[in-house]
Amino acid sequence: MVEVNGPVVIDTMVFSWSLVAQQTEVSQRYARHLVGRPLVLAAQTVAEVRYGARQRSWGEARRTALEQRIARLPVAGADDQLATVYAELKYQ
Repeated sequence: MVEVNGPVVIDTMVFSWSLVAQQTEVSQRYARHLVGRPLVLAAQTVAEVRYGARQRSWGEARRTALEQRIARLPVAGADDQLATVYAELKYQ
């Protein structure tokens, strides 16, 4: 059973939505599940948002702001335990 108030690993899309000033209906639906919970970034998410910033030729100020947002959250590395939890959650 997943602890309702425990940490939550946020994926690339959820993290990306948090970067935009204008929130969408979808981002608001996710936000209500995140409020008050410790947030954790997946290592893959960090790699994907950094790639996206480079691909879109973000300027230095915007990339710095991205790095500051990333630095505020712990980053979970991929390991066997995380892969097992992922598989169990996906199966549910």
